[in-house]
Amino acid sequence: MKLRTNQRNYVIAALCAILVVMGVGYAAFSSLLTINGTANISNSWCVGFDQTKTNTYQITKGVSTGTEPTGEMTYSGTACETNYVPNARLASVFYQPGDQIVYTLTIKNASSVGAAIKSIKVDNEDVTSNKTVTKENITYIVEMPETTTLAAGASTTMKVTAKFQNETDVTGPYSGETKTIEVGINVEEDDGNGGM
Repeated sequence: MKLRTNQRNYVIAALCAILVVMGVGYAAFSSLLTINGTANISNSWCVGFDQTKTNTYQITKGVSTGTEPTGEMTYSGTACETNYVPNARLASVFYQPGDQIVYTLTIKNASSVGAAIKSIKVDNEDVTSNKTVTKENITYIVEMPETTTLAAGASTTMKVTAKFQNETDVTGPYSGETKTIEVGINVEEDDGNGGM
C-alpha cells in the first residue's frame, strides 16, 4: 500500500511527536526527585497519676475520742507532662484499731491517642485484679481502676483502702503505726482490645 505524500508527512510528524513525548517522559523519570518541607507529628503519649491530687482521701477514726489517723500521697517517676507521673506512694499512720483511710488516685490520659491500662503495679508486683497486702497491723486493699480504657484527654480513678486491724486481732497500746505502699500503672496505646 502506497501512502500519499500528505499522509506520509502526517505519519512522520506523528512519529516525531511520539519520540519527543518519550524523551520528555524519560527525562522526567530519570531526574533526581527532591522534596523539601517539614513534617510535624502531632501524636503525643502521656498517661499517669495526677500529682496535683495530694489530699484526695477520707479518714475514719476507729475510736471517736481517739487520735485521728493521717495519710500522705506522694508521687514519683519522670513526668511525661506537667503533673502526670507513673508512680504513687501512700503512707498511713494509725493510732487505734478500726482506723481507716480511703485514698482516691486519679489516672489521666494526657495523650492525643487512646490508652489501655494493662496492669497495676503494687509494691513492684503486676496485678490485674484487686489486691490485698497486709503489713503487720495494717492492711491495704488496692482496687482496680473504674475503667481500663481511656480516650485521649479522659481520666479515671482507683481506690486504695488502708485499715488498721480490728481490736480482736491486735493488742495495744499504739503510739502511731506507719506503713507505706507503692502503686504504679502499666499502660499501652489502645489497640482496640481494651485494658486488663
